[in-house]
Amino acid sequence: MTESEARAIAEAQREACEVPADWAIERAERRIIELLEAPPPDARVRDALVWILRFESGLGWLELAVDEKTRTVVRVERGRA
Repeated sequence: MTESEARAIAEAQREACEVPADWAIERAERRIIELLEAPPPDARVRDALVWILRFESGLGWLELAVDEKTRTVVRVERGRA
């Protein structure tokens, strides 16, 4: 998956992930993250290659992780500002 494809997926999921309409993607970075595959006590994780797309506005930020394999948003992280 290219960065532009990851950006398109993030933009398409903007409403579902509650990204404010006036926030823009300021950064995109490819990373390996751990994803929980089963809840405790059998907690298993898998490594996933994702694109992290960071939306920002002022001090506020929100990151969407788009899995390269499934082409879906697998994690949403919000800043506290």
